[in-house]
Amino acid sequence: MEQHLKKHKKIYAMQLAPIFLGFIIFGISENIKGPAIPRIQFDFMLNEAQLGTLLSLNALGYLLACSFTAFLTRIWGIKIVSIAAFGAMLLSGVCIYFSHSYPLFASSYFIMYIGNGMLEIALAILGARIFVKNTGMMMNLSHGFYGLSSTVAPLIATGLMSVTPSIFNTIFSTFFFEVYLL
Repeated sequence: MEQHLKKHKKIYAMQLAPIFLGFIIFGISENIKGPAIPRIQFDFMLNEAQLGTLLSLNALGYLLACSFTAFLTRIWGIKIVSIAAFGAMLLSGVCIYFSHSYPLFASSYFIMYIGNGMLEIALAILGARIFVKNTGMMMNLSHGFYGLSSTVAPLIATGLMSVTPSIFNTIFSTFFFEVYLL
């Protein structure tokens, strides 16, 4: 009986790890843009309207992802949707690295927030399936990991910007840091 309990606890811990790591990655990818905005504006010579459009595309991508992710989860399953979310985020990082024009950069940013929205919905679905006991505490803990990474992400972005010469390298390096966390 005791051995069965140990095995159950180990499985539960292995189920928690992707959720907590997912919230860490979500917090980083969501909050690296803050310190980078002035450099983005300078590198692309954006006016305020273009910058506002870029930030609105973030919210639109997130909103769009929230409208279809649950449907995709029913069709493909949570594992494939989670991988697709990370894939969209990675693809956007590569596209951001190679963007030399505002339209390509804005499109890449939009894709990044589709990935972020998909990731958050996938994590919420996973959490709802796994957190059957102590639901409130476990959701607080998950969002605590998001809060920690959200606190550290601007510092990481600032540090990378002081080391790397352009915003492209900064965002690309940050995405590889996220993949390294996986």
